[in-house]
Amino acid sequence: MFNRLTNLFFIMVFIAGLGCGTTSSVRKFDTPSGSQLDKGLDDIVFQMSNQIPASKKPVKIFITEFVNLDNQNSDLERYLIEKFTTKLATASEFKVLESGQLNKVLSQLRIKLSELTDPLFRKEFGEQSGADAIFDGTTQEFKSQKVVRINTRLVDIKTEDEIATFGIDIEKDKQVMRLLGEKLPGQLIVLTHPKDTEVYLNSELAGKTSSGGLVVEIPYGSHSIRIDKSGFRSFTKQIFMEEDNYKKLEVKFEADEAAPFKCFFTNAILPGWGLALYGKSKLEKGSDFSNAGAWNFLSIFGFYTVGVFFAVDELAKKDNFLTERQKERYDTIKDVEFKTMLGLYAVNLLTSFAVGSDYSKRNRTAKEVEYTEMQKKFSFNPTIINNNQQIGVGFTWAFHF
Repeated sequence: MFNRLTNLFFIMVFIAGLGCGTTSSVRKFDTPSGSQLDKGLDDIVFQMSNQIPASKKPVKIFITEFVNLDNQNSDLERYLIEKFTTKLATASEFKVLESGQLNKVLSQLRIKLSELTDPLFRKEFGEQSGADAIFDGTTQEFKSQKVVRINTRLVDIKTEDEIATFGIDIEKDKQVMRLLGEKLPGQLIVLTHPKDTEVYLNSELAGKTSSGGLVVEIPYGSHSIRIDKSGFRSFTKQIFMEEDNYKKLEVKFEADEAAPFKCFFTNAILPGWGLALYGKSKLEKGSDFSNAGAWNFLSIFGFYTVGVFFAVDELAKKDNFLTERQKERYDTIKDVEFKTMLGLYAVNLLTSFAVGSDYSKRNRTAKEVEYTEMQKKFSFNPTIINNNQQIGVGFTWAFHF
């Protein structure tokens, strides 16, 4: 009894499965899991299928050609003909005639494929081939928007009316770029210490670095990279990006915080040495001394000037023909000169700190830490990589060297 009930249950499930498997005569185009280009082509087929009147279905069509409006025919046009041939042939609204039959009719009429744009040739072609319509289209690249526009149309051979038309913009991803014969861009990850620095690609702002860096998409070829941070000297570098390559640039912005002490000790050992090293800004070559530098220069100049007079007076005192009164007079002068030298030396030391501080503020520079080529180990999965987008890559990039 139990076995009979079990068999009856499976029979009912089988019958229900047959009922569920019944399909509608209207074909539905599901979004494929392929590339963006293939999804766009499926969308075109779906939209054009909906525009065909029910009385004309299925439409007998020839797929003729795709014309590049920029006069730069590429593999993209051939790819579209191949893909549309497959996709339209699987749609119930169309009946695609074989390309061999197309070539045979063209040969009989002694006309070229490009001449089917002429209404007279097209009508004669329709009578000989038995086709209802011609499917063709155009492609056009919009470089500023980084898209390729694909326009398609279905033209009635007899009436010259457009049965259906549809166009779509496809983003220039790697597949589209390869079909266009273009070199694939590379990617540069810029890491800076500290963060929040502006990165420029060929004088155009690419974005600001975060704690994880900034990823910049860079076209194939030579480019200029500039990194700016307020209060620091700009970092510039000329790079050459190979096709589909990945590189990392790490830059550190730093200032010589020990400059005040270095200037002090060098001026203490040899007055003027510290001023020569730290008196002018590297950032402003040829610029005048700061106020502190001017005072330091005057103190050093006075120190050496008085020192020369002191030495001359010391030599003069040793003259055997001087009287005791004259020698005492020289001693008094030398004492004043020595005390003046000490005062000027003290001013030199005091202003040395200020000179070093000015140097530290005005000579903040950027230093290249690392510039290396990388290999992407795992797929990159942020929002998107564009020139003007800031992204954290600390947890999304994985590279090996």
